[in-house]
Amino acid sequence: MNQDSNSKVPATRQDIDDLAGAITQLATSVDDGFGQVNKRLDGVDNRLEGVENRLDGVEGRLDNVESTVNRIESKLDPTIERVDDHAIRISRFEQKVV
Repeated sequence: MNQDSNSKVPATRQDIDDLAGAITQLATSVDDGFGQVNKRLDGVDNRLEGVENRLDGVEGRLDNVESTVNRIESKLDPTIERVDDHAIRISRFEQKVV
């Protein structure tokens, strides 16, 4: 600016234009900075979406494993009961023999 900060001389048109130019440059710089931040955030969003998709896939596979385990358990339960019954019968038989 053309004036001393302690001076009471009004700002000239050139001073006002210089200040407006500085403000415009600052606004452009801030806008560019926000643009770069938004690009980075878009990249982070895309990576998070990919992670969420992979987690959904893992969850689906875990559900399938759980279903398989439940089916196996339901098939084994009667067999285990029969083995337990036979073990009891054998134990009783052994007691009679002794």
